[in-house]
Amino acid sequence: MSQIETASIPILTPMILGQPITLTAEVQQIIATWTTLKTLVIETDDPKSAAMRPQAAKQFYSDRKPFNDWKIWIGQYTGTTWSQGKRMIHNGAFLGPSQMASVKNFGQCERRNIQTTTICGGQLYIHVFSTTVPNTFYGFKGRLGDVLSLVHPYGGDISWPPKVSMTDGDAGQIALSLAAVVPTRGTAA
Repeated sequence: MSQIETASIPILTPMILGQPITLTAEVQQIIATWTTLKTLVIETDDPKSAAMRPQAAKQFYSDRKPFNDWKIWIGQYTGTTWSQGKRMIHNGAFLGPSQMASVKNFGQCERRNIQTTTICGGQLYIHVFSTTVPNTFYGFKGRLGDVLSLVHPYGGDISWPPKVSMTDGDAGQIALSLAAVVPTRGTAA
């Protein structure tokens, strides 16, 4: 796993400092791999909200690749709240037949099947979404869509820093977005 950390340092450092870097497909793969590793560690450390497949850590240890069904976004954070101690939020929930009622009752389910993890360091803000529920889509529109860039799955090169940075309000709303999610079931367009 130290190879993942070593490969990420020359990429994450300028991002944390808000310095220019072009995020190519290869660079975004390194960011997504590092983020997957950190998310697995965070999830293991927070078993009450654990939502990943039990075999996920073994699969990642073997493959050392981000999971195909995960979404990972990045944004430039220029606020103050997250730079003064608040660095991570992990949420897990259960999506079942009455999805919204279940999502809003975080602590009342034995096995969660959807999670978000948010990590912030310096000016780099990372938000991860995963679920074991097929055909559940999660994303951001409007201002939140403007301040985030999807790095996994790859959708094109990204110039860092972005033109629009996020505020404290944006950062908090994104980090807690799982509580307000209304999943759309169906097939991707």
